[in-house]
Amino acid sequence: MRIVPMALARLVFRTLATSAVAIAFTTGAARAPWHTRLLKSSPAANETVASPPPAITLVFSERVDLAVSRFRLADAKGTAVALGKAKFDDPQKGTTVVVPVSGAIAHGAYTVTWSVAADDGHPVKGTFGFVVR
Repeated sequence: MRIVPMALARLVFRTLATSAVAIAFTTGAARAPWHTRLLKSSPAANETVASPPPAITLVFSERVDLAVSRFRLADAKGTAVALGKAKFDDPQKGTTVVVPVSGAIAHGAYTVTWSVAADDGHPVKGTFGFVVR
């Protein structure tokens, strides 16, 4: 069977196009941030700090809605520590949230629990701990 040059060109083009689409779907999906996630915090997760932090800072991957966000700080016994009103470090970006610590913090282990929603409305929550030496 003899393949004419035009038919060969179409076959090569279809093969390359199909491969390109498959690669785009598999690599693009792996990197796509489907939901908001916590990028970093201060104090950092599992960090030991020398003195009580004046605030908890959380940096998210996208803008969050403070109206539906909740933050809690608790000691090792689960007793809540009073927190001030959460605010944005930069209101234009809306990705860095600063939560003042208004209650007393002694030496020991603490857990931060957070719940936020991005502009798409999808709720995300998490928790991390730190220790005050």
